[in-house]
Amino acid sequence: MLVEGGSCCVMTGQAVLPEVLEALRTHLRYHWLITYLYSKTPLLAHKKVFPSSKPIIWMTKGIYKGKLQADTIQTPLEGEDWKELHEHGQSITAMTALIKMFVPENGVCLDMTMGAGTTGVAVLRAGGGRSFIGVDQNPQHVEATRLRLKSELLDIQQDG
Repeated sequence: MLVEGGSCCVMTGQAVLPEVLEALRTHLRYHWLITYLYSKTPLLAHKKVFPSSKPIIWMTKGIYKGKLQADTIQTPLEGEDWKELHEHGQSITAMTALIKMFVPENGVCLDMTMGAGTTGVAVLRAGGGRSFIGVDQNPQHVEATRLRLKSELLDIQQDG
């Protein structure tokens, strides 16, 4: 459950931005739009555009009570193949930055469409006692994410 003054950040595509925002506004308050800039530019031929950013809708439960935030995220993508594990995969580096911005230490991050679990990996890498809850309708994604997070935990334990 989102705490009073807490944030809900939803990454979405520009093509469905109005519909997603409308659905979110039934339960939450619009706060701001964060722009996630990236250098990999897939062609969206049906829209005749090379996107180089994604909107992240920043919603809150009531009045935002957190710290000052930037409204742009830009991270290097060298060495990251963010579509390798899932067709809608995201950058671990960008997701880690987002987690550090909006999930307080000892807080909980919920990903309702976790796919290959990149957000869960980002929560583990962000540290600070943060926890992750992931949900996906595909049981294969859930199992793959469980294994990926277990491996990530082992790597962190060996490094730390």
